[in-house]
Amino acid sequence: MNARKRSQTLTNTHHPIPQIPKIPPNPRPDNPRPLLREDDSRIRQGRAQHNLAILRKLTLNLLRKEKSAKVGIAAKRKRAGWKTDYLLKVLSQ
Repeated sequence: MNARKRSQTLTNTHHPIPQIPKIPPNPRPDNPRPLLREDDSRIRQGRAQHNLAILRKLTLNLLRKEKSAKVGIAAKRKRAGWKTDYLLKVLSQ
């Protein structure tokens, strides 16, 4: 087989590389779902889901805004549940 025929057979048998599907980026680290367990909620009637989603966002915004404790949002949430004075501090902002 001469060089010309060999190059033609190589180009005819060449298959394109399949496209790899794009992997979505990681969720934002401040994603509220794991923190407030929104997926485990059993609220299904009327506008209750929407109303509680607004309250969850409000809660997270208040905890992010509070700067006296140098801990994460989950720790701030627990502290607000344990200590009434800290809860009042978060809510007064």
